[in-house]
Amino acid sequence: RTLAVPSPRGEISVLAGPQGSGVSALVDLFRNSTPEGATLAVFPEGLMINFLSGREHPLYYYTFLPQDMVRPSVEQAMVDDMALKKPDYVVVLQRPVEEYGSRGFGVDYAHKLMAHIQAEYMPFARYGPLPFAPGNFSAVVFKLKK
Repeated sequence: RTLAVPSPRGEISVLAGPQGSGVSALVDLFRNSTPEGATLAVFPEGLMINFLSGREHPLYYYTFLPQDMVRPSVEQAMVDDMALKKPDYVVVLQRPVEEYGSRGFGVDYAHKLMAHIQAEYMPFARYGPLPFAPGNFSAVVFKLKK
């Protein structure tokens, strides 16, 4: 069974269930509760949310998976890019990354990025259980501190 996630840019069908409903809820949140010109970065990945919500991804990097950060200098470049471009909103998604030998973003990799998010952003919304639990959809939305 699938769930349609509509937007002015088109519609995508996702599997019905916690993940599909969660993506739909995030798209609705950004379309209905944030300014039209707001920027958004989704960690560890989620350009579909940017596209469907009409919110620009301002960063040079667009995926933040373990293989993207094989050298500490790359993660530092990602932090520097965030500090320079200051996305208005950040989403940290539960994204299983066992296929890369890791447990999760901010858990056993991307510590500098997560520390930057926690220092520069404040919680804005939450979907699903915390801490992230396998088999559920979970996301924390942060807003840039002004």
